[in-house]
Amino acid sequence: MKIPGINKNLDENKIVEKEARDLFHRRVNEFEIAWKDFFKGKSQPKTDEEDVSQMKEFSHWYNHVRKQSDTNLTPKEMSDKNMENRMFEFREDEDDEECADFGDGDEEAVERAK
Repeated sequence: MKIPGINKNLDENKIVEKEARDLFHRRVNEFEIAWKDFFKGKSQPKTDEEDVSQMKEFSHWYNHVRKQSDTNLTPKEMSDKNMENRMFEFREDEDDEECADFGDGDEEAVERAK
């Protein structure tokens, strides 16, 4: 059944949803390309400290050096111009309250879950 106005809104919502999905996929693809470019030829970290160091280096490179393919600006430059926020924030686990609490739970519940 066609209801004037409602079907038009539903069609417009579908278009907006598709555009949002497409945008999300483009952003993920952009990030994956950057990830592969940065880590190409780098050896796997052997320690947690090396891993954290590489992630900090990547975060700086991604935000301040590598230009986005669609804007030709870095995420930092985009942020400075009040454009879309694409900054990549790396946080170490121990600084993240949720991660810091992980494993501090009920040992009996952990055993029951096994």
